[in-house]
Amino acid sequence: MNNLLKNKKILIGVTGSIAIYKTLELIRLLIKAGAKTRVIMSEESKRFITPLTFEAISQDIVLHKETESWSNDNNHVHIGKWADIFVVLPSVQTV
Repeated sequence: MNNLLKNKKILIGVTGSIAIYKTLELIRLLIKAGAKTRVIMSEESKRFITPLTFEAISQDIVLHKETESWSNDNNHVHIGKWADIFVVLPSVQTV
């Protein structure tokens, strides 16, 4: 069976929402499906959960204001070029 996510590079932009915990499960499932994931967090998202939690799940350093570096590939320009897919989560629908 051909796995569409195998070796895909997926950048997950994490926003500040109470539904943030669901993003952890999605990352776990993406990795299980063979995708490579990286995470970029907004400052608001860090009020709900620490970057360390996402680093443990994704097995890579999380990009945020304090970790952005121009001396290596952990910056917003490089990570954007690295990704095949960019997903912003959690997405919230208001009624």
